[in-house]
Amino acid sequence: MGSKFVDDAVAAHNVYRAKHKVGPLTKAKDLCEYAQKWADNIAKSGNFRHSDCMHKGERLGENIAMKYTSSGDPFTGQQVTDQWYSEVAKYTFGSDFSSGTGHFTQVVWKGSKEVGLGQAKAKDGKIFVVASYRPAGNMMGQFKDNVFKPDGPIVLPKKEEPKPMTFRSFGGADGSPGDSGMTRIVHTKTMPTTTSTQRTVRTVTNQGGPQTVSRMVVTETKTGPNGETITTTKETINGKETTTTKVTRKGESERLKNLHLDEDVTGNKYLPTNAWESSNNHIPAKPKPCKQSSNEFIDDCVRAHNNLRARHGVPPLKHNPDLSAHAQKWAEHLAELNVMKHRAHSQRIKPGFAGPV
Repeated sequence: MGSKFVDDAVAAHNVYRAKHKVGPLTKAKDLCEYAQKWADNIAKSGNFRHSDCMHKGERLGENIAMKYTSSGDPFTGQQVTDQWYSEVAKYTFGSDFSSGTGHFTQVVWKGSKEVGLGQAKAKDGKIFVVASYRPAGNMMGQFKDNVFKPDGPIVLPKKEEPKPMTFRSFGGADGSPGDSGMTRIVHTKTMPTTTSTQRTVRTVTNQGGPQTVSRMVVTETKTGPNGETITTTKETINGKETTTTKVTRKGESERLKNLHLDEDVTGNKYLPTNAWESSNNHIPAKPKPCKQSSNEFIDDCVRAHNNLRARHGVPPLKHNPDLSAHAQKWAEHLAELNVMKHRAHSQRIKPGFAGPV
């Protein structure tokens, strides 16, 4: 990786370190080589993870970062440092450790004196950055002596505004506009308004065809001192506005980590929440009735199960009305509480109650 990226990153580190009243870092050639080697390893394997952080018998500190953009532009030294430093919003000064802030604390760790960085691009376009620090930061029991409040108020890095993406639909074989001749312009902007609030504005404009449709979605997430997050989403389509509010209680995400949940392409889990509330009176919403009849739903589920079981060479399942009644009772209990969890073992039907045909 070019020296400009490394020099810019070191300079960005030292600006933040000065704000937190600690000395500057110096660039170390051997640390740059170590960081670059590990960045190349991540890009080749696609496994985004830390190294063993051992170099010449000495433990190193390490920050890593990843991004993926359609343009494939690499990180600048300022961008990656800003990304790590932005965790300052979640840090509690005077404590020994604040969860989710390790990148920030390593950037400003007083005891670290040297740094090296490397950057690599994977075949799928992902960009990876590794920063190695010597001596290592983030040592338990030493945070109060190495991470200090900044001079003046905390100022979060400004995120660069992405350029609007424009899509043009074509229908003709020669590339001429199709029947709709539609152009779609998408613009997304995320702004941290305070240390505990983040606001994202996404606008989508469809131009052409019978009419122009403008849709704007404003999402504001507030994190309270007790760890509860409140996400308010306002969607406006051609001047008509709707608002929804979602509340996630403290510890809810941690509690749900052990559930078998699907993941999206970014690695984020689809987590059920403890309560969905209306924007006006904060009364939990009632579950919506299913359009499909109970018997149709059960038949579809049993059929889907057996199609998959046949592919694995095992016998089909047979519907048991007693089991369905047992399951329905628990489903209604979950819907009433608006939570998602398994029944306690003591409340479950004993093994052997049902089996294959």
